[in-house]
Amino acid sequence: MPQVILPLLWIAPFLTEALRQPLNHTSCLINIQLANDSLADRATENVYMLPEVRAKEKYIQKITDGKQGVTLLVRAKPTLQEPFYVIQVGYNNPDRLIVYYTFYVYPKNMHIKVLDTVSGKVITLSEWRAGGAL
Repeated sequence: MPQVILPLLWIAPFLTEALRQPLNHTSCLINIQLANDSLADRATENVYMLPEVRAKEKYIQKITDGKQGVTLLVRAKPTLQEPFYVIQVGYNNPDRLIVYYTFYVYPKNMHIKVLDTVSGKVITLSEWRAGGAL
């Protein structure tokens, strides 16, 4: 048992330092929890390509002098009860992730819906944009 613990103790400081580093727009597209899930990668890429997400990318780069970009985080993968990926988009500042959008991506057809934060309902992108999506 001590032979296993010693290597873990040696690597722990490097892992904790890596976890403290802010994510940028390229590293956020790699989700450690779903690393072998090509559908999650595709869903994340589709969300990243939305004009609203790209606008937030430009905004975050501007306020951080190009040091950071938008963060995409896969919060949940599909289940029988909830057959979609939940992907949050936000700004990963030193204190916490500030979530701008929560998207729901259905892996069968890559259909994207979004959480309307005013009504609390999940709506289509068309409805969201018609309501003045930010």
